[in-house]
Amino acid sequence: MTTGKRADLHVRTTNSIGKLTPEEVVRVAKEKGLTAIAIVEHDTVDALPEAMAAAKAIDLEVIPSVEIVYEEEIRNAHIMGYFIDIHNKKLRSEVARAQMIRAEMVTDTLEKLQELGLKITYEDILQEAADSHTIDRLHIAKYIVEMRMEKSVREVYEKYFKHGAPAHVETEQRPLPFLMDMIQEAGGVPALAHPKFGDAEEFIPRLIREGLKGIEVYNPTHDPLDRKRFSKIAKKHNLIEVGGTDAGRGAVGDVTVSYRVVEQLKKEHENLKI
Repeated sequence: MTTGKRADLHVRTTNSIGKLTPEEVVRVAKEKGLTAIAIVEHDTVDALPEAMAAAKAIDLEVIPSVEIVYEEEIRNAHIMGYFIDIHNKKLRSEVARAQMIRAEMVTDTLEKLQELGLKITYEDILQEAADSHTIDRLHIAKYIVEMRMEKSVREVYEKYFKHGAPAHVETEQRPLPFLMDMIQEAGGVPALAHPKFGDAEEFIPRLIREGLKGIEVYNPTHDPLDRKRFSKIAKKHNLIEVGGTDAGRGAVGDVTVSYRVVEQLKKEHENLKI
């Protein structure tokens, strides 16, 4: 019986841009009465063994997941994969490759910012990232805001990081079909994260052709009109309406969905095995 059961399907940890360790995430989720969480992090699955071990002891379900970014000129889509096999060799190889590219991007971004006159060092960003196992442009943006060089993270992205901006760094990109196949071959159910950003909506027809099964309707950045629009898209294309806190933007359990959504994802996961 799923009545009353809730799940947060977009949780991050200190292994990426989250504020809590994998064990802390599990504890807080249980304290808030959640039945399940999905740990979904950019280009890393390193938090999952610790989180799953901690969750087993307190009867909380942790859904192994990952988030991969596809970029195409000024547009980008963040693709989540639910119920992945974290030991899948192709997935782990691609995640390692993406981490290396991400590290190079951070270094190149800092060099461009320094050329623009911003006094930021790699050591500054390491300190900003604190316990995070990966460093991202978000850490750079947060540092810039904390140093009062800009007013908000969004302004930093608009002024420096977006396509065509002076500190934008082009990265080597895998084709979209490759990324979608990789997620599904690892048993993952693909879902589009926070589709209001990066003109991601434009990718939906292509993503559906490549096996998209879900779309994030519920996210802290989505206002009521966003949720209504994305729910309509989900119903039109028979996509699962996922959602979560996107931790880093808030605490675990701030945004949740019915456990019925988890059951829908499990069904799609099982279909991948047929």
